[in-house]
Amino acid sequence: MKIAALMLVLGEELMFQDCLDLIVPQVDLVLVCEGGTVCAERAKLCGPNGESLDSTRAILEANKEKFFHLELATKPRHSKFAMYNVLLDKLPSDVDYIVLIDSDEMWSEGSLRKLVALMEEAGARRGEAKLWYWNGTYGEPCSLATEPDYVHRHYQRAYKWKPGWRFGFTEAMRSPLTLLDEKGFLVGPAIQVDDKEATPDHFAHCKPKEYNNTKQKMYKDRGW
Repeated sequence: MKIAALMLVLGEELMFQDCLDLIVPQVDLVLVCEGGTVCAERAKLCGPNGESLDSTRAILEANKEKFFHLELATKPRHSKFAMYNVLLDKLPSDVDYIVLIDSDEMWSEGSLRKLVALMEEAGARRGEAKLWYWNGTYGEPCSLATEPDYVHRHYQRAYKWKPGWRFGFTEAMRSPLTLLDEKGFLVGPAIQVDDKEATPDHFAHCKPKEYNNTKQKMYKDRGW
C-alpha cells in the first residue's frame, strides 16, 4: 500500500521539523507546497511572493532530500485546494492513499499505517472503492493539553486516491477540501475513525501551554 503525505507549509518553524521526522518513516512519499494564499498575503502573514516570513524555507531546504517534491512559493496562490492540486499533479500513478498533514500534527510511530489499514478494512467490509476518512478525535485526553477534555473533529484528512482526482469545492460538504473523481463526482463515502492510535495529537487544537503561548505571540506580533 503506497502512501503519500501532502503538506502545505507557511510560517511553521516551531513544529515542522518534529512533524516531518515522525511522518517520513511512515509514508512512501512526502510532497510539500510552501507559501500563502492571496488572503494570507493581504493579512501580511506571508511575503509579497507568498513566502514564509520565518525560517521555514531554510528548514525545507535543509530537508529537501526527504521530499519527493518541494514546491516553493513564487507568488500567493488562490486557495488551499489549488495548492494541494499542485502536489496531486506531481504524484506517481501507483500511489494508493494520500494523507493531508498539518505541520503541527504529531503522528506517533505506526499511526498513519494503522489509519490506512482501518480504512481498507472498512472499505472491504462495505464494498466501497472510494473512501476518505473523517472524525479524527485529537486528544481524549491529550497528554499535552491544557484543556484535557478538549476534543477537535477534523474533516477529510486521508483519501484513497487515483490519478485524475482533484480537490475542488462542492456545497455538499462542510469543508472546501473535497476530493472529486475524474468525472467531477464526490469521492466518498466517509469512513469514521475514532481509534486513538490512528489519529494524531494536533498541537493547534490540543493547545499545550508552551507551544500555544509561543505561537500566539507570533500571531500577535504580526497583527493577526
